Amino acid sequence: DPVVEDPVVEDPVVEDPVVEDPVVEDPVVEDPVVEDPVVEDPVVEDPVVEDPVVEDPVVEDPVVEDPVVEDPVVEDPVVEDPVVEDPVVEDPVVEDPQNVLPAGTIAFVAERSGDGEIYTMRSDGSNQVNLTNNAAFDWSPAWSPDGSRLAFSSDRDGNFEIYVMDADGQNTTRLTESAGDDGVFGIAWSPDGTQLAFATNRTGDSEIFVMNADGSNPVNLSNDSFAIDRFPSWSPDGSRLAFESDRIGDFEIHVMDADGGNMVNLTDDFANDRFPSWSPDGNRIAFASDRIGDFEIYTMNADGANLTQLTDSPANDCSPAWSADGAWIVFETERDGNSEVYGIGLDGTGPVNLSNDPAIDWAPAWSPVP
Repeated sequence: DPVVEDPVVEDPVVEDPVVEDPVVEDPVVEDPVVEDPVVEDPVVEDPVVEDPVVEDPVVEDPVVEDPVVEDPVVEDPVVEDPVVEDPVVEDPVVEDPQNVLPAGTIAFVAERSGDGEIYTMRSDGSNQVNLTNNAAFDWSPAWSPDGSRLAFSSDRDGNFEIYVMDADGQNTTRLTESAGDDGVFGIAWSPDGTQLAFATNRTGDSEIFVMNADGSNPVNLSNDSFAIDRFPSWSPDGSRLAFESDRIGDFEIHVMDADGGNMVNLTDDFANDRFPSWSPDGNRIAFASDRIGDFEIYTMNADGANLTQLTDSPANDCSPAWSADGAWIVFETERDGNSEVYGIGLDGTGPVNLSNDPAIDWAPAWSPVP
Protein backbone atom coordinates (compact mmCIF):
# COMPACT_ATOMS: atom_id res chain seq x y z
CA ASP A 1 0.00 0.00 0.00
CA PRO A 2 2.06 2.88 -1.11
CA VAL A 3 1.21 6.46 -2.17
CA VAL A 4 -0.01 5.61 -5.71
CA GLU A 5 -3.68 4.70 -4.77
CA ASP A 6 -5.40 8.12 -4.52
CA PRO A 7 -3.42 10.63 -6.46
CA VAL A 8 -3.90 14.36 -6.64
CA VAL A 9 -4.58 14.29 -10.37
CA GLU A 10 -8.18 12.86 -10.15
CA ASP A 11 -10.55 15.85 -9.59
CA PRO A 12 -8.69 18.96 -10.17
CA VAL A 13 -8.87 21.81 -12.59
CA VAL A 14 -11.09 20.17 -15.30
CA GLU A 15 -14.40 20.14 -13.38
CA ASP A 16 -15.20 23.89 -13.20
CA PRO A 17 -12.76 25.73 -15.28
CA VAL A 18 -12.32 29.45 -15.38
CA VAL A 19 -12.78 29.52 -19.12
CA GLU A 20 -16.56 28.65 -19.03
CA ASP A 21 -18.34 31.96 -18.32
CA PRO A 22 -15.97 34.77 -18.85
CA VAL A 23 -14.94 36.37 -22.02
CA VAL A 24 -17.55 34.74 -24.31
CA GLU A 25 -20.69 35.48 -22.27
CA ASP A 26 -20.50 39.24 -21.93
CA PRO A 27 -17.55 40.41 -23.83
CA VAL A 28 -16.20 43.85 -24.03
CA VAL A 29 -17.01 43.99 -27.69
CA GLU A 30 -20.85 43.99 -27.11
CA ASP A 31 -21.60 47.63 -26.23
CA PRO A 32 -18.56 49.63 -26.94
CA VAL A 33 -17.19 51.42 -29.88
CA VAL A 34 -19.86 50.23 -32.36
CA GLU A 35 -22.91 51.47 -30.39
CA ASP A 36 -22.21 55.19 -30.07
CA PRO A 37 -19.16 55.82 -32.05
CA VAL A 38 -17.52 58.85 -33.38
CA VAL A 39 -19.72 58.75 -36.53
CA GLU A 40 -22.82 59.92 -34.62
CA ASP A 41 -21.84 63.57 -34.35
CA PRO A 42 -18.97 63.89 -36.71
CA VAL A 43 -16.94 66.89 -37.57
CA VAL A 44 -18.36 66.81 -41.10
CA GLU A 45 -21.89 67.68 -39.90
CA ASP A 46 -21.64 71.38 -39.14
CA PRO A 47 -18.47 72.64 -40.63
CA VAL A 48 -17.84 74.01 -44.05
CA VAL A 49 -21.47 73.64 -45.26
CA GLU A 50 -23.09 75.46 -42.35
CA ASP A 51 -21.29 78.76 -42.55
CA PRO A 52 -18.97 78.52 -45.46
CA VAL A 53 -16.49 81.08 -46.50
CA VAL A 54 -18.36 81.43 -49.79
CA GLU A 55 -21.58 82.58 -48.06
CA ASP A 56 -20.86 86.23 -47.31
CA PRO A 57 -17.93 87.29 -49.38
CA VAL A 58 -17.83 87.53 -53.11
CA VAL A 59 -21.60 87.01 -53.72
CA GLU A 60 -22.88 89.40 -51.04
CA ASP A 61 -20.97 92.53 -51.95
CA PRO A 62 -18.98 91.71 -54.99
CA VAL A 63 -16.72 94.00 -56.88
CA VAL A 64 -19.17 93.97 -59.80
CA GLU A 65 -21.99 95.43 -57.65
CA ASP A 66 -21.22 99.15 -57.64
CA PRO A 67 -18.62 99.86 -60.28
CA VAL A 68 -18.81 99.95 -64.01
CA VAL A 69 -22.42 98.71 -64.31
CA GLU A 70 -23.96 101.11 -61.77
CA ASP A 71 -22.76 104.45 -63.09
CA PRO A 72 -21.32 103.73 -66.50
CA VAL A 73 -20.60 105.75 -69.59
CA VAL A 74 -24.27 105.46 -70.63
CA GLU A 75 -25.32 107.92 -67.90
CA ASP A 76 -23.97 111.04 -69.59
CA PRO A 77 -23.20 109.92 -73.13
CA VAL A 78 -21.96 111.86 -76.09
CA VAL A 79 -25.33 111.29 -77.81
CA GLU A 80 -27.13 113.26 -75.09
CA ASP A 81 -26.45 116.83 -76.21
CA PRO A 82 -25.11 116.65 -79.75
CA VAL A 83 -26.27 117.75 -83.17
CA VAL A 84 -29.83 116.52 -82.65
CA GLU A 85 -30.39 118.83 -79.68
CA ASP A 86 -29.67 122.11 -81.46
CA PRO A 87 -29.29 121.42 -85.18
CA VAL A 88 -28.08 123.92 -87.70
CA VAL A 89 -31.49 124.01 -89.33
CA GLU A 90 -33.23 124.83 -86.07
CA ASP A 91 -32.53 128.45 -85.35
CA PRO A 92 -30.52 130.18 -88.02
CA VAL A 93 -32.31 132.13 -90.64
CA VAL A 94 -35.84 131.80 -89.29
CA GLU A 95 -35.08 133.99 -86.26
CA ASP A 96 -33.63 136.93 -88.18
CA PRO A 97 -33.31 136.22 -91.93
CA GLN A 98 -31.81 139.56 -92.85
CA ASN A 99 -28.72 138.70 -90.81
CA VAL A 100 -27.96 135.69 -93.00
CA LEU A 101 -29.44 136.10 -96.48
CA PRO A 102 -27.46 138.23 -98.95
CA ALA A 103 -29.05 141.55 -99.81
CA GLY A 104 -31.20 141.67 -102.92
CA THR A 105 -34.68 141.78 -104.39
CA ILE A 106 -36.81 138.76 -105.22
CA ALA A 107 -39.66 138.85 -107.75
CA PHE A 108 -42.36 136.19 -107.52
CA VAL A 109 -45.94 135.38 -108.50
CA ALA A 110 -48.63 135.74 -105.83
CA GLU A 111 -52.28 134.78 -106.14
CA ARG A 112 -53.44 136.86 -103.18
CA SER A 113 -56.19 138.74 -105.01
CA GLY A 114 -57.62 135.77 -106.89
CA ASP A 115 -55.41 136.17 -109.94
CA GLY A 116 -51.65 135.96 -110.42
CA GLU A 117 -49.69 139.15 -109.87
CA ILE A 118 -45.98 139.99 -109.99
CA TYR A 119 -44.67 140.96 -106.55
CA THR A 120 -41.25 141.94 -105.31
CA MET A 121 -39.80 141.68 -101.81
CA ARG A 122 -36.46 142.15 -100.14
CA SER A 123 -34.40 138.98 -99.76
CA ASP A 124 -35.39 138.76 -96.08
CA GLY A 125 -39.10 138.68 -97.05
CA SER A 126 -39.83 142.28 -96.09
CA ASN A 127 -41.37 145.07 -98.18
CA GLN A 128 -43.66 142.94 -100.37
CA VAL A 129 -45.11 145.03 -103.20
CA ASN A 130 -47.63 144.20 -105.95
CA LEU A 131 -46.16 145.56 -109.20
CA THR A 132 -48.77 144.53 -111.79
CA ASN A 133 -51.99 144.92 -109.83
CA ASN A 134 -54.64 144.20 -112.45
CA ALA A 135 -57.38 141.66 -113.15
CA ALA A 136 -55.23 139.57 -115.51
CA PHE A 137 -52.88 136.69 -114.75
CA ASP A 138 -49.27 137.89 -114.69
CA TRP A 139 -46.68 135.10 -114.50
CA SER A 140 -43.03 134.12 -115.02
CA PRO A 141 -41.04 137.17 -113.85
CA ALA A 142 -37.49 137.45 -115.24
CA TRP A 143 -34.91 140.12 -114.31
CA SER A 144 -32.86 142.05 -116.83
CA PRO A 145 -29.08 141.65 -116.21
CA ASP A 146 -28.81 145.14 -114.69
CA GLY A 147 -31.85 144.60 -112.42
CA SER A 148 -33.66 147.63 -113.84
CA ARG A 149 -36.51 145.79 -115.60
CA LEU A 150 -38.70 142.72 -115.35
CA ALA A 151 -40.05 140.67 -118.23
CA PHE A 152 -43.20 138.63 -117.54
CA SER A 153 -46.08 136.82 -119.24
CA SER A 154 -49.65 138.13 -119.02
CA ASP A 155 -53.07 137.38 -120.51
CA ARG A 156 -54.26 140.98 -120.06
CA ASP A 157 -54.85 141.29 -123.80
CA GLY A 158 -56.49 137.90 -124.33
CA ASN A 159 -53.84 135.21 -124.65
CA PHE A 160 -50.52 135.12 -122.83
CA GLU A 161 -47.91 137.46 -124.27
CA ILE A 162 -44.55 138.73 -123.03
CA TYR A 163 -44.35 142.18 -121.47
CA VAL A 164 -41.58 144.19 -119.87
CA MET A 165 -41.80 146.82 -117.12
CA ASP A 166 -39.48 148.81 -114.90
CA ALA A 167 -38.45 147.21 -111.59
CA ASP A 168 -40.99 149.40 -109.79
CA GLY A 169 -43.88 148.28 -112.07
CA GLN A 170 -43.93 151.37 -114.29
CA ASN A 171 -43.65 151.67 -118.09
CA THR A 172 -45.17 148.33 -119.08
CA THR A 173 -44.58 147.42 -122.73
CA ARG A 174 -45.88 144.47 -124.72
CA LEU A 175 -43.16 142.62 -126.66
CA THR A 176 -44.87 139.67 -128.40
CA GLU A 177 -48.07 139.27 -130.34
CA SER A 178 -48.86 135.74 -131.44
CA ALA A 179 -51.78 133.35 -131.58
CA GLY A 180 -50.10 131.12 -129.00
CA ASP A 181 -49.15 131.60 -125.37
CA ASP A 182 -45.70 133.15 -124.93
CA GLY A 183 -43.62 133.01 -121.77
CA VAL A 184 -46.04 131.15 -119.51
CA PHE A 185 -43.47 128.41 -119.01
CA GLY A 186 -40.36 130.47 -118.71
CA ILE A 187 -38.58 133.65 -119.81
CA ALA A 188 -34.84 134.40 -119.53
CA TRP A 189 -32.73 137.45 -120.42
CA SER A 190 -29.42 136.93 -122.17
CA PRO A 191 -26.48 138.07 -119.97
CA ASP A 192 -25.81 141.05 -122.26
CA GLY A 193 -29.48 142.11 -122.12
CA THR A 194 -29.96 142.08 -125.90
CA GLN A 195 -32.17 138.97 -126.17
CA LEU A 196 -34.93 137.10 -124.43
CA ALA A 197 -35.34 133.32 -124.51
CA PHE A 198 -38.85 132.06 -123.81
CA ALA A 199 -41.15 129.04 -124.05
CA THR A 200 -44.07 129.28 -126.44
CA ASN A 201 -46.70 127.06 -128.04
CA ARG A 202 -47.15 129.31 -131.08
CA THR A 203 -46.11 126.39 -133.31
CA GLY A 204 -48.64 124.02 -131.74
CA ASP A 205 -46.20 122.41 -129.31
CA SER A 206 -43.99 123.96 -126.64
CA GLU A 207 -40.66 125.22 -128.00
CA ILE A 208 -37.78 127.42 -126.84
CA PHE A 209 -37.62 130.62 -128.88
CA VAL A 210 -35.22 133.54 -128.71
CA MET A 211 -35.96 137.12 -129.80
CA ASN A 212 -34.40 140.53 -129.51
CA ALA A 213 -35.12 142.45 -126.33
CA ASP A 214 -37.58 144.65 -128.20
CA GLY A 215 -39.60 141.59 -129.35
CA SER A 216 -38.26 141.46 -132.90
CA ASN A 217 -36.78 138.53 -134.83
CA PRO A 218 -38.21 135.50 -132.94
CA VAL A 219 -36.36 132.25 -133.76
CA ASN A 220 -37.25 128.65 -132.81
CA LEU A 221 -34.16 127.10 -131.18
CA SER A 222 -35.35 123.75 -129.82
CA ASN A 223 -37.45 122.92 -132.90
CA ASP A 224 -38.87 119.51 -131.96
CA SER A 225 -42.52 119.14 -132.87
CA PHE A 226 -42.94 116.00 -130.75
CA ALA A 227 -41.44 117.30 -127.51
CA ILE A 228 -42.32 119.80 -124.80
CA ASP A 229 -39.40 122.22 -124.33
CA ARG A 230 -39.65 124.96 -121.73
CA PHE A 231 -38.10 126.95 -118.82
CA PRO A 232 -34.95 128.25 -120.54
CA SER A 233 -31.97 129.56 -118.52
CA TRP A 234 -28.91 131.31 -120.04
CA SER A 235 -25.37 130.43 -119.06
CA PRO A 236 -23.62 133.52 -117.61
CA ASP A 237 -21.30 133.75 -120.62
CA GLY A 238 -24.28 133.74 -123.01
CA SER A 239 -23.00 130.80 -125.04
CA ARG A 240 -25.57 128.16 -123.99
CA LEU A 241 -29.13 127.66 -122.81
CA ALA A 242 -30.36 125.07 -120.34
CA PHE A 243 -34.00 123.96 -120.55
CA GLU A 244 -36.31 121.08 -119.65
CA SER A 245 -37.55 118.69 -122.31
CA ASP A 246 -39.53 115.45 -122.48
CA ARG A 247 -38.05 114.47 -125.85
CA ILE A 248 -36.88 111.09 -124.49
CA GLY A 249 -40.14 110.37 -122.63
CA ASP A 250 -39.71 112.01 -119.21
CA PHE A 251 -38.51 115.53 -118.47
CA GLU A 252 -34.73 115.93 -118.46
CA ILE A 253 -32.37 118.90 -118.24
CA HIS A 254 -30.84 119.62 -121.63
CA VAL A 255 -28.36 122.26 -122.78
CA MET A 256 -27.81 123.63 -126.26
CA ASP A 257 -25.75 126.36 -127.86
CA ALA A 258 -27.32 129.80 -128.04
CA ASP A 259 -28.12 129.13 -131.69
CA GLY A 260 -29.87 125.81 -130.93
CA GLY A 261 -26.98 123.51 -131.87
CA ASN A 262 -25.11 120.82 -129.90
CA MET A 263 -28.01 119.69 -127.74
CA VAL A 264 -26.99 117.49 -124.77
CA ASN A 265 -29.05 115.67 -122.12
CA LEU A 266 -27.38 116.33 -118.76
CA THR A 267 -29.55 114.35 -116.34
CA ASP A 268 -30.64 111.31 -118.38
CA ASP A 269 -32.43 109.21 -115.75
CA PHE A 270 -35.90 107.77 -115.18
CA ALA A 271 -37.11 110.69 -113.04
CA ASN A 272 -38.55 114.05 -114.07
CA ASP A 273 -35.85 116.74 -113.90
CA ARG A 274 -37.23 120.24 -114.35
CA PHE A 275 -36.81 124.04 -113.90
CA PRO A 276 -33.07 124.49 -114.63
CA SER A 277 -31.33 127.60 -113.32
CA TRP A 278 -27.70 128.46 -114.13
CA SER A 279 -25.49 129.68 -111.25
CA PRO A 280 -23.99 133.20 -111.54
CA ASP A 281 -20.47 131.79 -111.94
CA GLY A 282 -21.59 129.32 -114.63
CA ASN A 283 -20.24 126.28 -112.79
CA ARG A 284 -23.48 124.79 -111.49
CA ILE A 285 -27.07 124.26 -112.57
CA ALA A 286 -29.87 124.04 -110.00
CA PHE A 287 -33.03 122.12 -110.87
CA ALA A 288 -35.96 120.21 -109.34
CA SER A 289 -36.27 116.43 -109.57
CA ASP A 290 -38.73 113.81 -108.36
CA ARG A 291 -36.11 111.04 -108.37
CA ILE A 292 -36.84 110.17 -104.72
CA GLY A 293 -40.63 110.38 -105.11
CA ASP A 294 -41.38 114.09 -104.60
CA PHE A 295 -39.69 117.10 -106.15
CA GLU A 296 -36.56 118.31 -104.35
CA ILE A 297 -33.96 120.93 -105.28
CA TYR A 298 -30.65 119.61 -106.63
CA THR A 299 -27.50 121.13 -108.04
CA MET A 300 -25.01 119.64 -110.49
CA ASN A 301 -21.96 120.74 -112.40
CA ALA A 302 -22.64 122.41 -115.74
CA ASP A 303 -21.66 119.13 -117.43
CA GLY A 304 -24.13 117.07 -115.34
CA ALA A 305 -21.56 115.66 -112.89
CA ASN A 306 -21.41 115.97 -109.10
CA LEU A 307 -25.14 115.79 -108.33
CA THR A 308 -26.08 117.21 -104.89
CA GLN A 309 -29.48 117.15 -103.19
CA LEU A 310 -30.13 120.48 -101.47
CA THR A 311 -33.64 120.15 -99.98
CA ASP A 312 -35.34 117.23 -98.25
CA SER A 313 -39.05 117.62 -97.58
CA PRO A 314 -42.15 115.43 -98.08
CA ALA A 315 -43.64 118.32 -100.08
CA ASN A 316 -42.70 119.40 -103.61
CA ASP A 317 -39.83 121.92 -103.92
CA CYS A 318 -39.58 123.50 -107.40
CA SER A 319 -38.42 126.51 -109.47
CA PRO A 320 -34.96 127.27 -107.99
CA ALA A 321 -33.32 130.66 -108.60
CA TRP A 322 -29.82 131.78 -107.48
CA SER A 323 -28.82 134.78 -105.39
CA ALA A 324 -26.41 137.22 -107.06
CA ASP A 325 -23.47 135.86 -105.03
CA GLY A 326 -24.40 132.22 -105.73
CA ALA A 327 -24.55 131.36 -102.02
CA TRP A 328 -28.34 130.98 -101.73
CA ILE A 329 -31.22 129.58 -103.75
CA VAL A 330 -34.87 130.60 -103.54
CA PHE A 331 -37.56 128.13 -104.57
CA GLU A 332 -41.28 127.47 -104.34
CA THR A 333 -42.51 124.79 -101.92
CA GLU A 334 -45.74 123.34 -100.58
CA ARG A 335 -44.26 122.22 -97.26
CA ASP A 336 -46.57 124.58 -95.30
CA GLY A 337 -49.73 123.32 -96.97
CA ASN A 338 -49.81 126.11 -99.54
CA SER A 339 -47.18 127.27 -101.98
CA GLU A 340 -44.60 129.64 -100.48
CA VAL A 341 -41.27 131.13 -101.54
CA TYR A 342 -38.41 129.77 -99.43
CA GLY A 343 -34.69 130.38 -99.35
CA ILE A 344 -31.90 127.93 -98.53
CA GLY A 345 -28.13 128.36 -98.35
CA LEU A 346 -25.82 126.09 -100.31
CA ASP A 347 -24.09 125.45 -96.98
CA GLY A 348 -27.34 124.00 -95.59
CA THR A 349 -28.50 127.14 -93.77
CA GLY A 350 -32.29 127.36 -93.67
CA PRO A 351 -34.66 126.71 -95.28
CA VAL A 352 -36.56 129.92 -94.56
CA ASN A 353 -40.11 130.94 -95.46
CA LEU A 354 -39.74 134.34 -97.12
CA SER A 355 -43.17 135.08 -98.63
CA ASN A 356 -45.07 133.69 -95.63
CA ASP A 357 -48.65 134.33 -96.74
CA PRO A 358 -51.81 132.14 -96.76
CA ALA A 359 -52.14 132.69 -100.52
CA ILE A 360 -50.20 130.88 -103.25
CA ASP A 361 -46.71 132.33 -103.83
CA TRP A 362 -44.45 130.79 -106.46
CA ALA A 363 -42.01 131.22 -109.41
CA PRO A 364 -39.33 133.27 -107.59
CA ALA A 365 -36.57 135.16 -109.46
CA TRP A 366 -33.66 136.78 -107.60
CA SER A 367 -32.38 140.06 -109.01
CA PRO A 368 -28.80 139.74 -110.35
CA VAL A 369 -28.02 143.09 -108.71
CA PRO A 370 -28.08 143.24 -104.86
